[in-house]
Amino acid sequence: MSTPHPNKHTSSVIGRGDWREDFLQKILLLSAVVGLFALFPAVIGESDLIIRAIYIIVYAILVAIILIRLPYLFKASIFITLPL
Repeated sequence: MSTPHPNKHTSSVIGRGDWREDFLQKILLLSAVVGLFALFPAVIGESDLIIRAIYIIVYAILVAIILIRLPYLFKASIFITLPL
């Protein structure tokens, strides 16, 4: 009796998707850390309350997509559109 061997092609495709999600999560975390250091001087140096609110809301969205479990495509799309 022979045991079936997993298809190498199938396992690499599954692993590649996991790699992309892990990479995106690390990029998001790095962006949040760097963004925190950029947020304080930007908020303190800005006199317009609307601009301050926009900075804080964009940073809050970044932190939310890190903490909330979302599909990869959704997280990547939000991360790409944040600077707009």
